[in-house]
Formats: sequence, C-alpha cells, structure tokens
Amino acid sequence: FLLEENLEQGAWGLTLGLGYLPGMFADKHELEELAKTCYIYGVPLAVHMRDEGERVFESLDEMLDIARKTGVQLQISHLKLGAKSVWGRAEELHSKILRAREDGIRINADMYPYNACSTGISSRLPTWVMSGGGEAAARLLSTPGPKRDEVLALFREKYPTLEDGERFYVVSSYGHCPEADGKTLGQLSQLWGLPVPETMLRYLIETQCDEDAIIFNVDEKDVLWLLAQEDMVIGSDASCRPFDPAASDGKPHPRTYGTF
Repeated sequence: FLLEENLEQGAWGLTLGLGYLPGMFADKHELEELAKTCYIYGVPLAVHMRDEGERVFESLDEMLDIARKTGVQLQISHLKLGAKSVWGRAEELHSKILRAREDGIRINADMYPYNACSTGISSRLPTWVMSGGGEAAARLLSTPGPKRDEVLALFREKYPTLEDGERFYVVSSYGHCPEADGKTLGQLSQLWGLPVPETMLRYLIETQCDEDAIIFNVDEKDVLWLLAQEDMVIGSDASCRPFDPAASDGKPHPRTYGTF
C-alpha cells in the first residue's frame, strides 16, 4: 500500500474526499482495506463523506459500518445537512453519532460555523457525469441526447426558481466565463435570458466544470443547533493561503480566515 509507505514515513493519518474525483469512485471494499491499515498503525481516518446533502444519512451509515468492521478512529469532516430535503434534521443526524459511540464506535465530527459551502457547481452533477473528468463532462452536457436530458431534468427538479439560483455564487470561472465571476446563477440567468436550470447547464459547459462557487445549501438553524452540542468541534475547511492578498489567488470563502 502507498498508505503503509506514507504512514511509515510519519503521516498522521488518512483523509478521504469521497465527494470529489477520484474518491467518489472508491468502493466500500477499498475503503475498508484503507481503514484497516489506519487501525493497524493507530492513526485516524478523516472523511469528507460521499454525500452531505440528500443522502447524508446513508453516507454516515457507510462510514459507521466501515468503522464498526475495522475499529478505526473516525473523524467526520465538516458535518452538515447540505440540501433542503434534510434541513431541520440536525438532531437526528447527531443522534446517529451518539448511538454509534454507545455501540463502541470511535467517532468524532467537526464543522465550520457557516451556512454556505465552498465547492464547484459541478458537485451538483450526478457522479456518473464526472467519470471521465471535467472536459469529458462538458462534452457530454453539450451533446443532445438522453444523458444531457437526464441532467437537465435533475436541475429542473432541484433548482427550478430564480430563488434557487440566488443560492449559487460564482467565485471564479478561472477565465472560462468571466461574465459569470462575482454573480449568482440567478443574476447570470437574467443576463443570459435563460431559466436557472439551463443557466447551470450552459455555465458548466463553458467552464468545462473547472470553477469555484459558494453555495448557500445549509439551514442556519441546523448550524446553530450543531454548534450548541458539547461534543462538536469547530474546524476550518479551506486551502492554505498567505495573508498577503497580492500573493493569494482567488476569492476564498470567509471560512478561510474567519472560522476562528
């Protein structure tokens, strides 16, 4: 294992990004083998779960089952309920963690105190769309046919209104679509004269899924409830950046500097 080699060299543990390429394609057997190695070496396994929105409960169950089978110390990174369909269920989600501890699973969780995440709008695409990377996804989305229709139908179901578009703030299109930078998808849809779902599709095609956004996908009431729990810790989820603005590219989420 590369993991064994790195742990022998002094790595403190393993972090998983199961919501992103290529981690999203890791199957459960692979994750169990990695977790076993972490357990043997006595280091923690931290995880950005496979889904933090509609399937957040199922994603937590997946990681709890892995921890139950392997004995690994589990750390859930930036715990959240990132979809309208699960808003208001913070206590229920937290209760799963408490019950797991009672069952002997070693688990902790951290969160950052904001109601918006920082990721690409491409993260709202089904996993299968991103299987070949961003450029391949853009080609698929721009090609008329059943696959493109399926994605557009999903966007129409989940983000049908201008209000939904206002929840997506474009941080940077990395030069692919400069007119979108600093705008919400709602504003961009008005600029382009398109409904929000069609705007999302066009934007992802133009950027080749290489973009950053701040997405207001969490209910502040859930944030405040989780912050009030004694066992929850605050953590910053952001890239390291210098304090000198001239030396720091982009426009990061406020959590980069303001979490603590």
